Amino acid sequence: MRVGSAAGSGSVACSGCHPPPVGSAERRKTYEDAQARLMDLAPFLAVMSQVRVEGMAARVKGLRMSADGLNALPLSDVWIDA
Repeated sequence: MRVGSAAGSGSVACSGCHPPPVGSAERRKTYEDAQARLMDLAPFLAVMSQVRVEGMAARVKGLRMSADGLNALPLSDVWIDA
């Protein structure tokens, strides 16, 4: 089986590729093999999703959270309107 990008199409071409039916033992084995291979290559995969809600008074200006949402960026640019 050869997997590669089809020239100029932006899609993936797969020669001789016929995925096993959903729910079949062959498909399950394929996923188990893929998972085992991933664990061999990267034994730790960060799989985390969180929703974080930050609240502040309307008079607080310039507060920016970091991309991960865990902490605020430097507070030197933050002020409170009177």
